[in-house]
Amino acid sequence: MNKEIDKSLEEVINYIKSKKEYQKCIDLKKKMNNNKELTTLINDIKKKQKEYINSGNSVKLEKGLKKLNNELDKYPIYIEYNNNLKTINEDIEILKKRLNDYFTSVIEI
Repeated sequence: MNKEIDKSLEEVINYIKSKKEYQKCIDLKKKMNNNKELTTLINDIKKKQKEYINSGNSVKLEKGLKKLNNELDKYPIYIEYNNNLKTINEDIEILKKRLNDYFTSVIEI
C-alpha cells in the first residue's frame, strides 16, 4: 500500500515539476542568484524582517522594510519569478483541495 501511495504522490510531484511555470521558476531563481545586487537586496530584506519581528513590529522598521520591498519590485526578473511561483502555489492549493474533498467524500467520520 505504501509503495502505491508513494508512486501516486510521485506522479503528482512530477506533474507539478513538468509545468512550464515551475521550470520558469527554476530558471529565474538561478538567474536571480547570479545577480549580486538582487541577492544583496533580498538578504537585506530578510534581515530587516527578522529585526521587525523581534522589535515587536516597530513602525520605523516597517517603513524601511516597505522601502526595500518597493526597490525589489523594480526588478522585472523578481516580478516574473513571483508571478510564476504564484501560479504554482495556486496549482498546489487546488490539488490539496481536491484531495481533501476526495477524502471527505470517501471517508465518513
